[in-house]
Parts: sequence; structure tokens; C-alpha cells
Amino acid sequence: MNLREYIDQHPRERRREVRQMIADALGVTEPCVRHYANGTRSIPSRHLIPIVDATRGVVSLVDLLGEFKAA
Repeated sequence: MNLREYIDQHPRERRREVRQMIADALGVTEPCVRHYANGTRSIPSRHLIPIVDATRGVVSLVDLLGEFKAA
């Protein structure tokens, strides 16, 4: 499951909260995570493992690497 799918699986009214939880784990803003999920901004390699951890492995490293673009 990729980051966008992970966020979209939550009810619409909770998605901002989910993005904020991930943002807090990464030390970035919620809009930054929104950009990562939408593909408008590449996910830096230093954020890959923290995303896996923040999503408790639901978003896997393999899935992220499939989308990974060096940033």
C-alpha cells in the first residue's frame, strides 16, 4: 500500500489528522505530507523508514521504493 492509499483508507474527516501524525514523525508540515502522498513532491530518502514506522508497516518500504525518486 502506498502513502496515498494509506491516507485515503481513513474517513475523509480524519485524513488531515493522519497526515499530521505522519508529519510529526517526519518533522515536516502536514501540507508537505499531502504533497508526498499526491506525488507533487518527491519523498526524500531520509523519510522512507520513518513513514514505514509511522504507519506501523502498513506502508511498506518496498511500496515506497517503488515510488521513490531521489530528492
